[in-house]
Amino acid sequence: MLSPPAPAISHPGPAPGLGGRVLVPSLLATGVLLRFLAAFPSHKYTFDADCMLGALGAFKVLRGEHLAFHVGVRLGSLVSYELALLFRVFGCSRSTLAAQPVVVNALTLVVWWLFLRQALKRRAAVIALLFAALPWPAFTFWTYMPNGSPENLLFCATTLWLACRLAHGTGGRPTALGLGLVIGLGFWNSFQTLECTIPGLFWLFYHRTLRRDRAFTPLLVAGFLLGASPWIAFNIRHPLGSFHGNFGARPAKIDLMLDNGRHFLTHDLPDLVAAPDPENDFNPPNRVAAALRLPVLAISCLALLFLLVAPLSWWRGRWPSGEAETACGGIPFLLAMVPLTTFAITMISEAGAHRVLTVRYVLPIALVLPAGLALVLVTIAARWRWLAAAITALVLAFSLAGTLFPWTRSRLLWAANAAGDRRLLATLSQHHVAAVTGGYWKVYPINFLSGEKILGIPVEGADFYGEAAKLPANPIDWALLSLQPAEIDAWVRHARLAGEKIRVPPLYSLFLVRRDPAPGQPPTQVLQNLQAAYFGAGLPFLSRK
Repeated sequence: MLSPPAPAISHPGPAPGLGGRVLVPSLLATGVLLRFLAAFPSHKYTFDADCMLGALGAFKVLRGEHLAFHVGVRLGSLVSYELALLFRVFGCSRSTLAAQPVVVNALTLVVWWLFLRQALKRRAAVIALLFAALPWPAFTFWTYMPNGSPENLLFCATTLWLACRLAHGTGGRPTALGLGLVIGLGFWNSFQTLECTIPGLFWLFYHRTLRRDRAFTPLLVAGFLLGASPWIAFNIRHPLGSFHGNFGARPAKIDLMLDNGRHFLTHDLPDLVAAPDPENDFNPPNRVAAALRLPVLAISCLALLFLLVAPLSWWRGRWPSGEAETACGGIPFLLAMVPLTTFAITMISEAGAHRVLTVRYVLPIALVLPAGLALVLVTIAARWRWLAAAITALVLAFSLAGTLFPWTRSRLLWAANAAGDRRLLATLSQHHVAAVTGGYWKVYPINFLSGEKILGIPVEGADFYGEAAKLPANPIDWALLSLQPAEIDAWVRHARLAGEKIRVPPLYSLFLVRRDPAPGQPPTQVLQNLQAAYFGAGLPFLSRK
């Protein structure tokens, strides 16, 4: 194998007076504070139903069940085990649910810094930490929810850090075992972690690190088998079961792959680094973020381009010297491979063919972009310090303006919606309702919020935890739920139901069905009748909002 110019390898560390005992802890504390403010006061998530799935899995764990996945067979159930522990200690509530990703995100930030410190030299590492502590709004939004994404990013960041330690020679056999364990846990949690696993492993083979100690490879494999053991056990019990019904594991059709690549370049990347609204115009426009969008997009693309061309410059011996130099030879390859691997997986995976809010599938790119941006800024600062400072201020202003803090209009609305959920539960309990049916986004949170005392059964059949199977044999009181009074009216007319219509502000229209709407029929048959009436009335699926 041809060898590039030998770099000066030095143990990276923050520069005196810049990243010493005060600045780095201050940036880490600021980053944790931002993540706390993104989650608290706890509120109704915009993807509330999906965010409750891990909590419903936690109920199963608390009942002594062994859970391998919490969303079909696509996402590992680690989040459910974490929530089960928190519920045991602090009780089941929205606040406990919101605390779980805050804890994971705080750990991710610390590991992220360890990776940056290992990969970059002095000033560059501290500057990169600034963008990691105050990340792009889309990154904050998609990782503040208890949906498994925070764990994915934690495993990705840890994989990059431990791979750097091994390649640098600062990590021994325990690091090899730990890397295998993290890769295995990440693989169980989501195939998305391959976007960092593949670059990390390829880099180790490139560096011939695994040949330095013959025990590294067996330890790496042993750690992987241990971490991925829930996934392995499930697929032994259900042969290749995690591949069935998992769009992330299916290859896209050939004719869609090029379109996936186009969508990645024209939507996913711009949305990741420069979307004024993380949900693509679902929230009130922020004028500051909108005004800064194009400059931030250009700056972020420059940083990404720098990452992609840096390996060639380093290979030819033209890598910048001084503070812009990375801490170890070959690190440009690792930094460049993360976006390239993410692009390749997005192209070939059926997940990339989805066209709704797909930015969440490319989040690992945000782990290396701060490094690219920091290296660009250090290079610019060598000539124009004022320009580097202006670029830094612009990017950070965009990130802060686009973050949904508690005082923003969206957060105030979501807090009001959470209060509406409490009124809904009080109304259902007052009328002794045992089961509610309606759209998935409306009814499924009821299962968690009521502690499964009231069954929320989706009319479209997206019943991930089989709530319909818990219906009793005897007649019960039913309710229909919708966001639109007109939908309730059409549904009731088509089903020919008798009962009472109630408005529960600010969101819900509720119809309390008279007891035993179909005499002699069990609740399971009543549910089928209600579902048939819904579709028979031609009712649309309404917004998750």
